[in-house]
Amino acid sequence: MTHDSAVAGRQRLVLVGVGTLGSAVLEILCRTLLERPLPPGTLFTITLVDDDVLEPHNIAKSAIYLPSDVGCKKVHAALYWTRRLGIDIDVEPIGCPIQETGAGLFLDAAAVICAVDNYAARMSVNRSAWRAGVPYLFVGGLQGGESRSGRYQLFMPGEDQPCVECGWGTEEYALLEQSFSCTRRHQRGPRTGLAAAIRIASLIVDEALGALTGASELEPGEVRFDPSTGCRRLSLPHNPDCNFDHARWENIVWMEDPGQACSLADTLALAESHLNGPVGTLYLNRPVSTGFTCSQGHNWPEIARVGPDLPPTLCPVCGMDGFATEVGWRLPRQVVLSTPVPLQKIVPDSGVVACEAADAAQTIHIACRYSKEGINENSR
Repeated sequence: MTHDSAVAGRQRLVLVGVGTLGSAVLEILCRTLLERPLPPGTLFTITLVDDDVLEPHNIAKSAIYLPSDVGCKKVHAALYWTRRLGIDIDVEPIGCPIQETGAGLFLDAAAVICAVDNYAARMSVNRSAWRAGVPYLFVGGLQGGESRSGRYQLFMPGEDQPCVECGWGTEEYALLEQSFSCTRRHQRGPRTGLAAAIRIASLIVDEALGALTGASELEPGEVRFDPSTGCRRLSLPHNPDCNFDHARWENIVWMEDPGQACSLADTLALAESHLNGPVGTLYLNRPVSTGFTCSQGHNWPEIARVGPDLPPTLCPVCGMDGFATEVGWRLPRQVVLSTPVPLQKIVPDSGVVACEAADAAQTIHIACRYSKEGINENSR
């Protein structure tokens, strides 16, 4: 199977996670590009997404990090390594969870590589890359295998094609909010050692370069590596009862680095400029509340994201804690037109929100595109 972005010249790769596996992918990819450069005039960008900070125990598990990098975000330390290597590529570090970016990050990418073992992050990559129509690879250890074993899975969005959630059951969905860490005592995620990480990375770099150059066809499936059995390629079945709808989004409009300045009213105005008419409904990718009440029986309208990590909403009359009473995934236009609340404060993981025209004949998707973080150029 081929991917249009390579033909269209979109030479950008997104790497989610730069721990043991992700940093091995980055190293082998960069060293391969030094030996086999892309065609002359090609501008290559690699976007790194990871919110973790380097700790002392990470240094022995990666060939690119130095003891002096401890305390830096992994994406920044990885950027510093590419500078030391002297490779002429643009590195875009984004030091936040992938759940806070969304499909807007993938729109012009040739491929996405996900090297994290967090189920919530994997679901975010799965859905956002599929919506954007971008091939994506998941790399990780083998459940029940030793640290020298591993696997990668390649998915190609398309009709009757599998996604990562096609193979998920109740256990995987129950673990959505759990992040695995190699330092935790009760680790449940499969561990991958440095040797296996390098071997797996060498395998998937060929797939990634094929997506970047269009030189080879990409075949969905899983490749498993184990010292005792070698490499095996397996097929991944499509699950017609998958929890994910496998829908592609065609009408996607970018919202460049919205930060804290974009309110819901701004979002609607942007949508209306592309819909050529009034917006009927704004569909969000997580629930919000438009109404609250307190223990004294006071009721008031307020738009807020629903979740356990939110500060309490206080009653404007008596100051008591408020409780959400009207919760939903969509907001009618009249509710949000005058609100000054920034979009990112309400839906911080709103990589894409859908805006439907009042006559329901048109729908566009507004994708938030985060800019790279500022880096102190004098620090290295």
